[in-house]
Amino acid sequence: MSRRRPSITAPRSSGCRSDVALATGHLSLAEIRALQDAATEAGVTRFIVTHANWSLCKLDLDVQRELIAKGATIEYVACSCVSPIFWEQQPGELAEWIIALRGENLVLGSDLGQFAGPPHPEGLRMLLAALLDIGVPYEYLEKMAQQTPVEVLGLEPGWSPPIAPDAAV
Repeated sequence: MSRRRPSITAPRSSGCRSDVALATGHLSLAEIRALQDAATEAGVTRFIVTHANWSLCKLDLDVQRELIAKGATIEYVACSCVSPIFWEQQPGELAEWIIALRGENLVLGSDLGQFAGPPHPEGLRMLLAALLDIGVPYEYLEKMAQQTPVEVLGLEPGWSPPIAPDAAV
């Protein structure tokens, strides 16, 4: 039985609008590069390389720089540093990457929600606290957690979620 792989021309042939934000999911580096090239050719300008610090597709700093230079936003996931079942990276290594890239073209995700890990907000809080403690500048983390997500999602600068009526005190 042969396994058919999806065509890398999908962004072009699927009627993909160029104003979408396209994310890689769990792809290998070769697949990421091919998809980024196809997406760029199709006019996609918001390309997110997900799980860049997770062992399945962990990308070294030089590769991250290469992908950013071609227009990518890199996503780091908290689960790699705070989840007992996916703990694969010391926060210190992630801090080195963030500082080297000056927080530019980076976003934070949690990729949490598994039974043994902390809830999404707590996992992100844990990681942000560790990164601040290690010495990552607050401004870099603010950019990664607030500014860059707004940009990559195509929202208006300064956008913030509405406050629920029952949450206001």
